Amino acid sequence: TASRMSQDMMAGKIGKRYLAIVHGHFDHEIHARGYLSNDPHSAVNKKRRFTMEEVPDSETSDTLLIPVSYDGTYSLVEARPATGRLHQIRATLCSLCFPLAGDKLYGADETFFLRFIEDALTEEDRSILILPGQALHALELVWNGLHFTAPVPELWRKKFPLLFQKE
Repeated sequence: TASRMSQDMMAGKIGKRYLAIVHGHFDHEIHARGYLSNDPHSAVNKKRRFTMEEVPDSETSDTLLIPVSYDGTYSLVEARPATGRLHQIRATLCSLCFPLAGDKLYGADETFFLRFIEDALTEEDRSILILPGQALHALELVWNGLHFTAPVPELWRKKFPLLFQKE
């Protein structure tokens, strides 16, 4: 099933929608078509980057990013990936200078991840991260006649009430 889903994703037969909370004012739609590859500037081997230029060992990446709301500090963004690549949404938003809230690897500072894997996050780190995990939520999946939805985490609504006022 996973293999078939992967093939169907690449063929555009799967609809996925995610919500992300990012740092900054994401104020216009971006159709991010480019490439994902390992980030040679990162201290973390598994970190990827999104670029417009193809580089060796890169994979194509295609994500539509749509602004939903802004609270003066953070933006709620809808992401619709057309390809299903590892860390696609997180790496793309980070490379576009809109890191996810709560993301230890693709957030505002990747050293959070290094401290996290050493079990050395401080209370100040946790405060800066705002959330215990990355602010990326799989909202909807449509595939093979099936339609799945998942409610937005209640913690998001509590921490970022202004982003969800329009609902």
